[in-house]
Amino acid sequence: MITIDLRGFGRSTAPSDFASIHLYTTDVLGLLDFLKIDSAIIGGHSMGGAITLEMYRLAPQRFRGMILLDPVAFPPPTVEQFLWRRY
Repeated sequence: MITIDLRGFGRSTAPSDFASIHLYTTDVLGLLDFLKIDSAIIGGHSMGGAITLEMYRLAPQRFRGMILLDPVAFPPPTVEQFLWRRY
């Protein structure tokens, strides 16, 4: 199992530009490439669920299965987006 601290979470640095589901999606796909993982069972919780769905839209061949736990369906509110930029 691999768990990821997205940019701006945990001990990682926040994105210098606007954080987005697409940005996080390309980060995760890039990590899979770096680790030479061609396909996997991919899951996400909350915002990670939205990232997982975007990954599936862009690269369905990477999925052997999908696990979604309480995925968000809408972008974060403006206040939360502003807080992401502070870190």
